Amino acid sequence: MAATAITVRLVDDENPCLRTISPYLDQDYRTLLQDCLKRNRLFEDPHFPAVPAALGFNQLGPWSPQTRGIQWKRPQELVQYPQFISDSMKWTDICQGQLGNCWFLAAAASLTLYPLLLDRVVPAQQNFHSDYAGIFHFQFWQYGQWIDVVVDDRLPTKDGELVFVSSAQKSEFWPALLEKAYAKLNGSYEALNGGWISEAFVDFTGGVGESVDLKAAPPGLFQMIQEAVEKKSLMGASINILDQSESEMRTPEGLVKGHAYSIIGVSEVDYQGRRISLIRVRNPWGKVEWNGRWSDNSSTWSLLDNATTQKLQLRGDDGEFWMQMDDFMRYFDTLDVCSLTPDLACSGSINTWNANSFESKWVKGHNAGGCRNYKGTFWSNPQFLVTVEGDDKRNACTMLASLLQKDRRKARAAGRDFLVIGYEIYKVHDMSLVSQRATAVSSLIPMVLTPYIAKRDITGRYKLTPGQYLIIPTTYMPQEESSFNLRVFTETQHTFR
Repeated sequence: MAATAITVRLVDDENPCLRTISPYLDQDYRTLLQDCLKRNRLFEDPHFPAVPAALGFNQLGPWSPQTRGIQWKRPQELVQYPQFISDSMKWTDICQGQLGNCWFLAAAASLTLYPLLLDRVVPAQQNFHSDYAGIFHFQFWQYGQWIDVVVDDRLPTKDGELVFVSSAQKSEFWPALLEKAYAKLNGSYEALNGGWISEAFVDFTGGVGESVDLKAAPPGLFQMIQEAVEKKSLMGASINILDQSESEMRTPEGLVKGHAYSIIGVSEVDYQGRRISLIRVRNPWGKVEWNGRWSDNSSTWSLLDNATTQKLQLRGDDGEFWMQMDDFMRYFDTLDVCSLTPDLACSGSINTWNANSFESKWVKGHNAGGCRNYKGTFWSNPQFLVTVEGDDKRNACTMLASLLQKDRRKARAAGRDFLVIGYEIYKVHDMSLVSQRATAVSSLIPMVLTPYIAKRDITGRYKLTPGQYLIIPTTYMPQEESSFNLRVFTETQHTFR
């Protein structure tokens, strides 16, 4: 039987620097601001009102003990002189509150290291003084486009303190307002409980996040991290847990399991005749630190020259610390790296990739074929053909492929969560006969078969020779529905259809 044609939409990447930013839910920030100023009233967001449903649906649901006593207050009700940003925005501003969203906050902390990235997410010229009307806005990348999310500044508080994220500087409110905008985008604050730092990295940059298993790390990992720092890639790390009882459990070394840390720098020092590689790490709690070698009060610092010690050594329980590379690989399990795309290439200083993006969906009874275990339906899944071109300098090039399932975090309130997804890649010669697709696909042998994981983003990095490659994204089980976005990045030119 001939396959029914599958319609996909190619996202325009021709001139990302001129790409428009769409107002989320058709709420235009400038129009709403001017209307509030004209009417001399403070903005109240009708799409994310200050009501119990905005907090959550289960543990933070309307009748939950955790939400008792919560009051929504504007910053001027909490401090005398609120500020959007105090002095300069920095990673030490962000302190986690009573929400399991360390993955989001660790990513936000990393974002503050790069002004170009930060200015995209947190637009400048917002304050509590001139033209203040209780409305703020933030910008996020969502599945191929940038959107502008407005919020009012009514924040959840208990006993006069912010319940969720806060700033180390009590008069500063950009972290709390950024968190509220992200909660609105995902349906509620509770929807942010539990996640992967790479998910927030992607939403902050439009980049592509990939994970490295530190227990099976590739050779030259420190050099890879150094290059990532130079390219202004965002990075984070985490320690795996066996079950939820281990979540946020502290180890004897002062690290926290099931918790997302920011990687904010690297350095190399001469120590006892050896060159030692160091990783600079930050806990988004703003406290609780590593207590091993090269920790704040470690004796190893005394064996360095004074200039190096004064430049690098950290003091105070601020959540920030150095680790030796082999300790980092021993105690952490996963390194997440977000490489940047043409969305952020306008400065000319950031190394970028050639990129293409498709949007599609798995539809029950049509093309939701499930994984290769289901041979009778697997062939019906959406399929994408990538032609990788060579160049004069190399016989192979690196390709990143990233599959994102859409809007599943928002669906948690309705009892739905992330589907188990993955993809396969085949090297092919002729896929022009669509009518013979069932037979042709079944006979192919995959060169890439990703793990199937209940995660929003599945990303892989591959070394490919020039030629044609077929990518088949699937859910693990057949007849499961979801929209998805598939992106391909290559060092050399490619075509994508």
